[in-house]
Amino acid sequence: MASVFAMWVGEAGGGRLAGEAQETICTYEGTVGGVAVECHTPDGRAGTVKIGEERFDLTKGAVFLVAKSGAKSQVKQMRLASLNLKPEGSLTPEDMTYDYLRELARTDPEIRAFWAEASNQK
Repeated sequence: MASVFAMWVGEAGGGRLAGEAQETICTYEGTVGGVAVECHTPDGRAGTVKIGEERFDLTKGAVFLVAKSGAKSQVKQMRLASLNLKPEGSLTPEDMTYDYLRELARTDPEIRAFWAEASNQK
């Protein structure tokens, strides 16, 4: 099972991951953490992810940090290696516990900066 995309919705204290696909072809439409999400990929690597009204190219990264303030969302796109997720890293989505995410939000400078900036814009 390969990760197609991962979304982390919330603040530095937690989040949610979504977007696991059992096939290489993936179409996902729904909401994650109250944010509208669409993902279409023919191979699990290339394709488009739409979060709110913004579109993202999966080849540029499959991790999305999403800070929600009312109806507005702020999104940062990153590579799977940023979370150490397979296939670029060594962890599976099951390894992504809230404790792991909280520690990552505290120790990773890029992720910490995103959540700090997002909380300042509320």
